[in-house]
Amino acid sequence: MPERYKVLLSAYSCRPGYGSESGIGWNMALEVAKSHDVTVLTRLSNRPLIQQGLDSLAPGTPVPRFAFFEHSPLALLARRWFPGLSWWCYQSWQRRARPEVARLQRQFRFDLLHHVTWTSYRSTPAVWGQGVPTVWGPVAGAAATPWELLPWRWPRELLHETLRNLSNRRATARLASAADFCSAVLVSTEETRQAFAHSGVATWLVPENGIHQTASPQRHATRPRLRLLFAGRLRFYKGVHLALQALKTAGVGAELAVFGDGPLRRQMQLLARQLGLGSQVQFHGWVPRDTLLKLYAEFDVFLFPSLHDGVCQALLEAMACGLPVICLNCGGPGQVVAEGCGFKIPLSRLEEMVGGLAQAIACYDQHRELVAVHGLNAWRHAMQQYRWARLGEQIHAVYQHVLG
Repeated sequence: MPERYKVLLSAYSCRPGYGSESGIGWNMALEVAKSHDVTVLTRLSNRPLIQQGLDSLAPGTPVPRFAFFEHSPLALLARRWFPGLSWWCYQSWQRRARPEVARLQRQFRFDLLHHVTWTSYRSTPAVWGQGVPTVWGPVAGAAATPWELLPWRWPRELLHETLRNLSNRRATARLASAADFCSAVLVSTEETRQAFAHSGVATWLVPENGIHQTASPQRHATRPRLRLLFAGRLRFYKGVHLALQALKTAGVGAELAVFGDGPLRRQMQLLARQLGLGSQVQFHGWVPRDTLLKLYAEFDVFLFPSLHDGVCQALLEAMACGLPVICLNCGGPGQVVAEGCGFKIPLSRLEEMVGGLAQAIACYDQHRELVAVHGLNAWRHAMQQYRWARLGEQIHAVYQHVLG
């Protein structure tokens, strides 16, 4: 069989210029298209932005073919009026897309099917069971929120985390079936690898996200106050409450800028005031990704104490801009942040985690030269291990293993 394969990528989320799932779908499609004949199945609503992205590519850039498939009218109404049903709508799309995958297979005779987004291991992809070698992932999501860390003070977030933990248990219990449908399973976090291994399923550890090549960062002169940056949704699991408590415990004059929005923004602003951090914390709300990329240079450290995240785009971009990272040693951040690139605090009791985060903040505040050293290490590590081009090479190696 030739090394240039005909591949169908299933990328429910796929939009140029975005981070998170949409960015994963778009960048993965472009990277795989460099080595293979690629067709991408995605949502019809992504079409205008995809066309803009294709038009902006340099002449001669290998591009995939796109096939579009949309939700049912009922699911479209549900997504519009009840955002909390987005997971149900996603699963509905996967079920309804199965005949479309079969139709495309009859038309193009693919060598391989590959599910890319969403990257949750709790899904049942449309490409399963089509009688064609199938790759799933990279997927993540097996990290659970420990019982003692659940957000008891915020009922909606408590419900979300509890349901997610229960969903994880259900998903983990049926992972053995993945071996029946997949020629290769790719995972991006150690917790997810262990979940599959417990079910007897071998996996490849591959990042789900990447960055493009950037020049070596130029450090600014030491600022009077250490500047910390958080970027992400203001949900419980992102750990903004841990960041605020750690900043208070550190007892230093560092500043924290919070970029992002979400259902806990008002509660986080209230918590900052209750902790007496009014002059040290600024909530800037959501900003466009291009704007955020330009802002990284104005900060010293990326503070991201997420309890369960995959390989987060903002984290990689911060490292690529020369920012060391303070995070929890779990999920994607625990996988990405290598020794000498920042501080990883073990997942433990609340007081111990806050204390560990506070010590890291105080260390950077007192030893500014360490910020520069760890920041340069973070940039080097990101460039060596997490460039999209490298990720494309890893995916190609998986394809060769499956079909070669």
